[in-house]
Amino acid sequence: LLADRSVFDRIVPRLAKSRRVIVPDLPGFGGSSPAGSTIAGIADRIAGLLVALRLGPETDVVGNGLGGFVASTLAIRHGARIDRLVLAGTGAGFSEQGRGAFHVMAGRVREQGMEGVVEIAMKRLFPEPFLADRPDVVEERRRGLLRTNPAFF
Repeated sequence: LLADRSVFDRIVPRLAKSRRVIVPDLPGFGGSSPAGSTIAGIADRIAGLLVALRLGPETDVVGNGLGGFVASTLAIRHGARIDRLVLAGTGAGFSEQGRGAFHVMAGRVREQGMEGVVEIAMKRLFPEPFLADRPDVVEERRRGLLRTNPAFF
């Protein structure tokens, strides 16, 4: 959540040494169009991408953060299309407290645009020591978030 596919730019070259790696933007992020407001709709769009790319059932799927929710739903709804599922930094569902935080952020985005949540988002994404030690990465993520279409957020 709060990131386009460029968040994986630093790791893709390592993975690509031994695997074919495809890193799509989730619908509504980066340059992609939205796929509705449900995780199921997003998962179905990703399943369509697997079909369009002619990826067979040996395909492995990695989901991180919001992508983990999408990947697990993809496995439930379209499990025959994938082999292995890797989930990182995600959960089985959003708690009421978590939903509340995102509702507050969505309200700020409606009022102020992405600029209204960028500092909050950076503190959610990175621990304080990382914020201090890696300003280059933080700035890269800040720019990525500011590119997100507020209507899709």
